Amino acid sequence: MFAKGFKIHFIGLGGIGMSALAGHLMSKGCVVSGSDLCDSQILQNFKKQGVEVFLDQKKTNIRDDIDLVIITLAIEENNPELISAKLKKIKILTYPQALGEFTKEFYLISICGSHGKSTSTAMLSKVLIDANLDPNVLIGTKLQEFANTNYRIGESDYFVMESCEYKEAFLYYSPSAILVTNIDPDHLDYYGNTENYYKAYEKFVGKLKGGGILVINGDSNKISAFAGMTERTFGENEKNDYVLKGGEIYLHGELIGKLNLKVPGRHNRINACGVFAIADALKIDRKVILNALNNFEGTWRRLEYKGKISSGAIVYDDYGHHPTEIKASLEAMRELYPLNNLICVFQPHQFSRTRFFWDEFARSFSYADQVIIPNIYKVRDEKSDFPEISAENLVKEISKYHKNVVYGNGFENTAKILKEKTSGNDVIVIMGAGDVERIGKIIFLKGNHALYL
Repeated sequence: MFAKGFKIHFIGLGGIGMSALAGHLMSKGCVVSGSDLCDSQILQNFKKQGVEVFLDQKKTNIRDDIDLVIITLAIEENNPELISAKLKKIKILTYPQALGEFTKEFYLISICGSHGKSTSTAMLSKVLIDANLDPNVLIGTKLQEFANTNYRIGESDYFVMESCEYKEAFLYYSPSAILVTNIDPDHLDYYGNTENYYKAYEKFVGKLKGGGILVINGDSNKISAFAGMTERTFGENEKNDYVLKGGEIYLHGELIGKLNLKVPGRHNRINACGVFAIADALKIDRKVILNALNNFEGTWRRLEYKGKISSGAIVYDDYGHHPTEIKASLEAMRELYPLNNLICVFQPHQFSRTRFFWDEFARSFSYADQVIIPNIYKVRDEKSDFPEISAENLVKEISKYHKNVVYGNGFENTAKILKEKTSGNDVIVIMGAGDVERIGKIIFLKGNHALYL
């Protein structure tokens, strides 16, 4: 299907996964075009490579000679490009369908889980690269080692891929090895309840090829073992095969490695333990594994250091958008800055997720000294669907458990608070999966002595 000269149009080309797949297909000689509703650095990079990019979505973008249209799971049925492709009887695949088709001939290593997918995928990619295994990679973030992109073209059969569970997308993949970082209910707007969420993981593990490798976080294991698989567990509980104690990794009671990571946080040490376990199952030299993990520099928007603003406050950017992720990231920041005043600027992602985890969000900020909620990011739902859910009401709920929480009243006002009321003892973490990183760009505007990286 993906032969040289094959013409493929992406509806939603700017998406982190879509753009990575497009890069891989271009490396195979496919002719790519695409559209999105707003410009981005990702789209600018495609333009520099000669890709035709439309910053709108209209039916005339779908030309008669297009062989395949690939759409994101967010595209709605009334999208004019999708309608046009159907009328022209052009083959249409969703992103996970296309990705499953493209990767089925590789030795696919799928990294799945509720949290830590991107970091674990990046860590494992570095391990395989350092072991001279030359992997192909597709990841939901950007890496400096990949020229600040979200994919890598390798010459081997190994394909390391972040595998998302949203709308059961990962069920289109055919993995030879699976790493389950953890299982913590999410995307309940789609799954409806936690039982359906767990069942999706069971179905995915069931797709593992015969004789495949299965590595699971045993501390949150909610799926069954399957016969014929090499199942290994990892975590902090003594019952696991690979046990993390502080920074030390034990296998059945024997010390086999010591972590000294550059990235902070207990959650990252657990991520690294899982990566060690699957790399060990792949029979990579343990010294190579440890050296790669201990020299891992981190990824885009995962507790990413951005610089200092004019007040002297230090700024980090983070993708955390689930209560568990908030706690883990703030715990890591407290570990890194035990004596500083820690300010968390958090933008909830979706009104539905905010409603589902209302109480959990309210209790997630114990490691922060101050919390600011600028707004709620609207995606896949409408505020009118959840009239009781608002940033102001969430502030009231958080204030039941935290003495210093305020409503930021939008990005400009939140940035004004940060610029005028912070000092050199403050550490600011700007957190969320929406467009909250724009606040960072505002506070680093003229008059400050560092640029937002």
